Amino acid sequence: MSQRTKEIGIRTALAATTAAVSGLILKQSMRLALLGTLVGTALALGMSKALASMIVMIDTFDGLTYIAAILFVLAACAAAGYLPTRRATRIDPIATLRYD
Repeated sequence: MSQRTKEIGIRTALAATTAAVSGLILKQSMRLALLGTLVGTALALGMSKALASMIVMIDTFDGLTYIAAILFVLAACAAAGYLPTRRATRIDPIATLRYD
């Protein structure tokens, strides 16, 4: 978030609310997280099918486990995007613009 502190300062100085700025950055973070989750899930499903021939008498696809893992990763990504954004929005916009 330190890379985007100046952008947050400019947006706040131009009368954007902290909720709007936090929502924008969180939306961008979650877009990347969803893309990564989709690619990772596709790769995991592909690898489970490839490894199914090596593992005998074990089901390689457990839907509940996949859903739980996806929700855990998305929750971690949401926390990783939200907490630094909240900290950065509390900084005075004048102070962020001054340190250029």
